[in-house]
Amino acid sequence: MNSLSAATINDDAGALIPHALPAWVYNHPELTRLELDRILKPSWQIVCHVNSIPTAGDYVTFDLGPESVMVLKDRDGSIRAFHNVCRHRGARLLDGEGNCPATITCPYHGWNLSP
Repeated sequence: MNSLSAATINDDAGALIPHALPAWVYNHPELTRLELDRILKPSWQIVCHVNSIPTAGDYVTFDLGPESVMVLKDRDGSIRAFHNVCRHRGARLLDGEGNCPATITCPYHGWNLSP
């Protein structure tokens, strides 16, 4: 047996093994809910690398299903994570990533939080 025939045999065997899930799985509401509840929510999730928020006031937001988290570097250089919503009305506080040099303001109530 030469190397060409071995490669052909391996290629043929690989064609019989599926390489992805069926297309319907990627947009199925019940499977999405199960994946969130049983796999993603109970496990640790990486929001960003520490280098993504190098200076005070830098932040990154992260959405996991209906939940939103903000991770920011405070004035003391500590990295902190919070739910990205106002506790009273659920208004989203920050979007995407960036720097909030002075305060985070609730768009609904107008209260301020200093990072």
